[in-house]
Amino acid sequence: LPTISSPPFLEHGEVLRSDEVRQELHNLMSDHDILLSMGRGYSSFDPTGKLNFLDEMQDLQDRWTVFIGRLQLSSEVNSE
Repeated sequence: LPTISSPPFLEHGEVLRSDEVRQELHNLMSDHDILLSMGRGYSSFDPTGKLNFLDEMQDLQDRWTVFIGRLQLSSEVNSE
């Protein structure tokens, strides 16, 4: 996999100074880490557990899409 060396957001951007935005980013990253850890056991999930896990991953992806979309609208996403 290629290495990503540029930060995803502008270093001195205004939007990341907001407590709400920082909290939302923290929650997304935390939930992302939790789901990745859970996913290591995916092969042992029963069929319902697999569907629930995939639903949770889809929900997380949707949350990331909304978060990044908001940053793009504010011109705070690093284009590098």
